[in-house]
Amino acid sequence: MLQRAAIMALDMAESVLLSRQLQHPLPKTVDPCVQVVENFAPVPEQTVKHSLLVNSIIHSCINDVYLRNDANPFFEPVAGYHLFDGDGMVHVVSINNGDANYACRFTETQRLLQ
Repeated sequence: MLQRAAIMALDMAESVLLSRQLQHPLPKTVDPCVQVVENFAPVPEQTVKHSLLVNSIIHSCINDVYLRNDANPFFEPVAGYHLFDGDGMVHVVSINNGDANYACRFTETQRLLQ
């Protein structure tokens, strides 16, 4: 019971702060309309895509994996957004015997699961 009351109070406080923040225009450095577009737009999870079309030659001696971990907002930002905000996403490109594969998945943080 006490926990529910605390949650309701925090939700109300967050709503008040958010409504005050949205009354003022956001600077370009944190405006989601500027920061979360084009190359920085969110991408959905991708299952493994095998044998990708490559516009060049991948030599068969190259056998490696490229990993990239970055921020990727799962939900649309409700207020200011920084490039490092968002939920973590891991991108994987694996090259094996001239064959390229790609996949990306959200990291299952407690924030994302909630």
